[in-house]
Amino acid sequence: MGVITVSVLGAVLALSAAVHLQLVREVWLLLSLRKVFLRFQVWRLFTSLLYSGPFGVSLLLHLFFLGTYLLKLEDEAFVGRPVDLAYMLLCGGFWIAIFGAFMKRRLLTGALPIFVVMVWCRKNERAQLHFFGVQMAAPYFPWVLLLLQLLLGADVVPDLLGALAGHTYIFLTDVLPHTHGVRLLSTPAVVHKVLGPMLR
Repeated sequence: MGVITVSVLGAVLALSAAVHLQLVREVWLLLSLRKVFLRFQVWRLFTSLLYSGPFGVSLLLHLFFLGTYLLKLEDEAFVGRPVDLAYMLLCGGFWIAIFGAFMKRRLLTGALPIFVVMVWCRKNERAQLHFFGVQMAAPYFPWVLLLLQLLLGADVVPDLLGALAGHTYIFLTDVLPHTHGVRLLSTPAVVHKVLGPMLR
């Protein structure tokens, strides 16, 4: 398993365990841009995305989808490019946090797995997936997951934010360069310099 996948899954599990063991209060993990910018509680940008709630079925599903598709990205589209994958996650997380703040969402559980699934599915548009015995083209899969969440009565707003962030990433990195020859998003040299030595 790749270093990015292990790190992200480890962070998700660590946050759930910390709340479960009462080492950390859930309220400390919630998104608050006021506290991020005025009190420098920058961790809230990450913890509101990575915290997937208490131990249970929801956490297991988030770990499964996040781990499966993040590992596929790490082994396929971003093979040998862990810094670019880390930057993709940082950009996606930033967009989700901004979108969530505008919608006054404090917990963004579900957004990151859908973001990762959306990016993988858009990068593998010709792939055929099987889900509960139904075969479908990869681009439809994130929407099927959203529909399933809706049918189960879950809050789908974070998932929609993740899907929006995934579309934003694909548009900036894949669509614009191919249609207009313009690349508005690429990993800055400073990110390579800072993260490169850590991710080797």
